[in-house]
Amino acid sequence: MDKAPELTIISVYHNEMTKRFVELNYDFMVKFNSFKNWIWLVGDNSPPSLIDKIDSKKFKIITNQDAPLINRDSCGKYWTSYQHASALNLCLKEVKTRFVLILDNDFYVIYPEWLREALNHMIKNNLAFLGAPYYPKDYRKIRYFPATDFCMFVDLEKVPLDTLDFTPDFGRTGDNRKTKKRKTNLFNLGIRKRNIGTSHDTGYFIYKRYYQNSLTPCECIKPVYNPWTDLRLAGKLGLLANALFEFFLPDRLCYIPKKRDYYVASGFSSFGHFDARRAGWEEHMWKGKPFAFHVRSGRNQKRGSNEEELITSIRDVL
Repeated sequence: MDKAPELTIISVYHNEMTKRFVELNYDFMVKFNSFKNWIWLVGDNSPPSLIDKIDSKKFKIITNQDAPLINRDSCGKYWTSYQHASALNLCLKEVKTRFVLILDNDFYVIYPEWLREALNHMIKNNLAFLGAPYYPKDYRKIRYFPATDFCMFVDLEKVPLDTLDFTPDFGRTGDNRKTKKRKTNLFNLGIRKRNIGTSHDTGYFIYKRYYQNSLTPCECIKPVYNPWTDLRLAGKLGLLANALFEFFLPDRLCYIPKKRDYYVASGFSSFGHFDARRAGWEEHMWKGKPFAFHVRSGRNQKRGSNEEELITSIRDVL
């Protein structure tokens, strides 16, 4: 009998493509884990026009009745984040296990026996949170804390369930200001302040409450990141100038995270695995081994690729 604690997995889908992402993730879960002591809740944000719903034999479906009411008119530019968070919060009401895993529909883990190992690692190291942070290239996002848009384990013996709220906090940031600059700028501190760490996306309140809390330690799975190729600056000379300038700046004003052990440069291909970054996906490492890749719903895909090609590319990894 498997002695690992019980686990509740939570994912969300909102259309045909993300539904297929979740169903494909189930195949990854079964292939890479012999541990079966879990239940998978799926928040359904799909419109009534989507007739073919997700497989109820594999997942417990939690229909979000409020999803149609959460739109651009009611929540503004970032309404999709509010809709996603609404489904996550709804699923939390069904959680009855010690551990919960928030797993994005297009975040695929390839680390053998990762469920059991992650839970045992959390218990051994007294962790409240374990997961993959936002990719360092997304300098507008929070750092050094697991992202609910990727993969986040939570130990509910250390974090009370009723304190988890995935609602974004865009209303208190500069995300809606027309003056916001999207491009990097080396020496303009005003642009840096508006750009870096200002996107209070899904799960921001959890980060705000528990980050750097000695009672709720967290650990991040390391993204594969190379500033020389991933950061959009004016060539390598621009990167060197930026590195010199940021030497004197606090992390809050740096495009490149100052904690160098926060990310690694060597990715899947260094271990003889497929090159996910070449496909436009993000890679994550744990304990010095390939852990997961994040497809990001095709936003980083090569031009000309379509949904079927994307699904096929992911399935080929299996």
